[in-house]
Amino acid sequence: MYSLFQKVDATMSETTEIATIVDAAPVAGLANELANLNNGQVAVFSTVKGADYQSRLKTLAALSGATPVADHIDKQINLRDVVIQQISMVNERTGELQEVPRITLLDDNGSSYHAISDVVYKDLKNVFAILGMPSTWPAPLPTFVEKRKGKAGNFFTLTVGEAPKK
Repeated sequence: MYSLFQKVDATMSETTEIATIVDAAPVAGLANELANLNNGQVAVFSTVKGADYQSRLKTLAALSGATPVADHIDKQINLRDVVIQQISMVNERTGELQEVPRITLLDDNGSSYHAISDVVYKDLKNVFAILGMPSTWPAPLPTFVEKRKGKAGNFFTLTVGEAPKK
């Protein structure tokens, strides 16, 4: 159940809305996640090189400013770096909470695109297994994201090569 309360200060000059969730199931593993966070162990994979402040800002900007890949279907992405986060989402078919990869693709122009996709994750693992990490590539990798139909619905896939001309 969800409820909304308004808290008003004594002078009636400021109103704050407070949302509460009653009888909600706890997030699976939240205590473990908080303990890991406290120890500096966060479930994020990044190919952005450098432990300096500017490199970390680049990664953070890419994550927070990413465009959905659904808005960039069949358009060229000259892949320079990748960030993969583990996030929790409710499975729409089963209603169960599950861990899924949130992938952020960084291009050579500083733009970033994100997707929650097991298939794109597997595609990237294949790219890394065959071509190595982006820091070893001689140039950004030409890729594009396709939307395909499957038995369980639509899915995204990452294709290496030039995007189709339209």
